[in-house]
This record gives sequence, structure tokens and C-alpha cells, in this order.
Amino acid sequence: MKTVLFIIGTLLLFTSAVAQMHDGPRHHMREKLEQLEKIKLIETLNMDEETTLRFFSRRNKLRMKVNEIKEKGEYNFKQLDSMLKAGKSYTDEELRSLIDETKSIPLQIEKTRLEFISSLNDILTLEQIASFILFERKFKEKLRNVLVRDRTLKNYRKKQ
Repeated sequence: MKTVLFIIGTLLLFTSAVAQMHDGPRHHMREKLEQLEKIKLIETLNMDEETTLRFFSRRNKLRMKVNEIKEKGEYNFKQLDSMLKAGKSYTDEELRSLIDETKSIPLQIEKTRLEFISSLNDILTLEQIASFILFERKFKEKLRNVLVRDRTLKNYRKKQ
């Protein structure tokens, strides 16, 4: 376990340095949150080194797939926008097809996420999978609460 934490610590330092060279504060904050999430996940699931590497490798593949789906959704939104701005130079069937494709994006993302969770059976125990599902929800909820509290505090300070 100490080896896993050492490797993660080293990766955190490296990614932190690389993140600072990229997009600035927002990218840096996103990287820090991802690092915190990884550390908390390892602690919560009590994974050994090999399991940690396999889990995060598979999770990175999930994130890449989800990003591809989101990019397709963004492309569809742009297509819809340009079609509508261009006037009636499209058929109802073209528009209907693009709308249906766009509506399916959230379902595709959820399906990909569910496939990922199902694929964890060869890496994690059922208890670890259940802990992972709970962790994801609680982590996102806490993050959302912190962001809302931060926005509320900023708005309060602006009014004074």
C-alpha cells in the first residue's frame, strides 16, 4: 500500500507541474480535484497496486469514450444551430434525424458508464463495486455543495 501511495504521490507532483504549464487556474483546479478523487477512491476501495493500475486504466478508457460521445453531442448542437440559422435549406427528415441523435447522447453516456461498472467484476469485489458506486455519488454531491456554497459566498460578498 505504501508503494501505491508513493507512486500516486509522484504522479500527483508530476501532473501538477504539467497542469500548471497548460490551461492555467481552471485546468489546475480540475487536475487537483481529479487527484483528490483518485486518492480517496484508493483509500475507500482499499485497492492494492495492481488493482489500482487496472482500475484507473479502465476508468481512463471510460472517460475517453464519454468525451467522444460528448464531442459528438457538441457537433450535433452546432449542426442544429447552423441548420436553423441557414433557414429552410434542410428537410424535416434531416432535422428529425439530427434531433434524435442529439437526444440519444445522455443515454449513450449512461450506457457506457453502466458497461464500465459491469466490467469491474474481474477487478473488484462486489463490495468494492458497491463502495465505488456510493463513492461516485457522494463525491459529486459534496463537490456540488462546495461549488454552490462558494458561489453563494461570492455573490454575498459582491452585494456588500
